[in-house]
Amino acid sequence: MNTLRVGHCTITPTTAKPEAVKVLVATSTAAEEFDGTGADGSTTLQSALTDETVMQVKVYIYWDGADSDVYTNNIDNLLSTSVEITFTGLVG
Repeated sequence: MNTLRVGHCTITPTTAKPEAVKVLVATSTAAEEFDGTGADGSTTLQSALTDETVMQVKVYIYWDGADSDVYTNNIDNLLSTSVEITFTGLVG
């Protein structure tokens, strides 16, 4: 059985704290949320993948309004945040 996971998710803000930015990676069967930098994925997003499998992966990037770093005067610092996501396919 082949599975898909997020290998690594890195959130890089320009000046704000990375905890203010969240990344949600979702498929029809599972989802995993990331915050901060340098997080490795641990959730199997899809199993039983084959070379004929079609699977939609949705990625949501958002600012956590409950975080104290998200406020009007700091929003400009969050606008230049970059996100890098790598996926890992496992055979086993």
